[in-house]
Amino acid sequence: MDFSYKRVENAASEEELYSAASLKVESGHHGPRPSCVTSKSFKLLKDAFVFLLAFWGLFSILYHLSSLIHREGPRGCDCGSSTAEALKLGCKYDSLAAAWLPEHCRDDELTAEFERSGDGPNEPTDQSPCF
Repeated sequence: MDFSYKRVENAASEEELYSAASLKVESGHHGPRPSCVTSKSFKLLKDAFVFLLAFWGLFSILYHLSSLIHREGPRGCDCGSSTAEALKLGCKYDSLAAAWLPEHCRDDELTAEFERSGDGPNEPTDQSPCF
């Protein structure tokens, strides 16, 4: 088996050949490289998409924070320490709660049902002990 070698004319240096060959093997690309315009367009499109996602996330966070700030704080059910103070604050006596309550703390339908129901089946009689 005799091998004969031929000199390659107009060849680049050995280092250039090695680097060009390794690029083709490593990338798996055996044809012409994509143009710079295509890769730049893709990078620009990708960057614009990432920017839009980041902007959307920031807007969402700020929107939720502003709704938390502007939300009305918890309102208490305090109507003061006297009947006169409760009436002045617009409170109404709730027999179910046995307390003076503002409108947002009352359930007028439930209180009316409670008042209509009476004492129930365990009504005190003369024979039952009073506690």
